Amino acid sequence: MPCLHDRYEEGGTTKSEYFGQDLLVARWICDAKPQRHVDIGSHIDGFVAHVASFRKIEVFDVRPINTQIPGVVFKQADLMRSDGLPATPERLQSLAKASYNLGIFIFTKVVRITTT
Repeated sequence: MPCLHDRYEEGGTTKSEYFGQDLLVARWICDAKPQRHVDIGSHIDGFVAHVASFRKIEVFDVRPINTQIPGVVFKQADLMRSDGLPATPERLQSLAKASYNLGIFIFTKVVRITTT
């Protein structure tokens, strides 16, 4: 269906708190130059797209993604279950925004796994 009124609207949304956060964290990851980045639950059309433009990114989400995206390795998983994320040191080196998506308890649990 044609979008007849698009020409009168803004070219995108920048008012969300996630817009600035996604750009800032993507810049931090770019500056840190990790071999790859692991993400939990971020939107594909925001943060994941930013990071995938310069770095391979592995994405875990309970929601399905049915599109193949260059630079994105998607794994559907329920990380609230203990068997949801295979805890390898390489995979857990570069977790960002987990506290937003899973809650501080799960983020603390993941950080603890990486230090033992």
